[in-house]
Amino acid sequence: MRSTLPPRRPWWVELATPENAPTDAAFNHWMMLCIWLRRAAPVLDEAYLALPPGPMSFSVRFAEVVGSTYEPMDTKNEVELRALLTISTGVGSSRIQIDVREGFDDGLTQPENVAERLLVEALVAERLRQAAKPTMWVNASA
Repeated sequence: MRSTLPPRRPWWVELATPENAPTDAAFNHWMMLCIWLRRAAPVLDEAYLALPPGPMSFSVRFAEVVGSTYEPMDTKNEVELRALLTISTGVGSSRIQIDVREGFDDGLTQPENVAERLLVEALVAERLRQAAKPTMWVNASA
């Protein structure tokens, strides 16, 4: 699934999920990312003119997508959830890879919305780092 938003440039978000992921839950994950990217893209375009030219692309890979369940989910704090995210990009690349490991979906069910906030931070923070230091290889989990 992909979505494009055209402020100054196209912004893309691509979602990769396991083959057995419930399609409704995968769609909800994709919609969440699209909504936040739609909000962030114009701000990033205005604030950071040094971003690489051309389209910007986020590829978000979820190791698991949990559908509706009656089973209790494990509550995770911000530190535990942040440890489940890996963000990487190449030198001067307009593509950001966000890998979301198993257990992160537990955080999406918590009313505090910490997991969703961390995903938004991953979308925005990596672009900020790249605008400030476009020649570095960045891996936020290191």
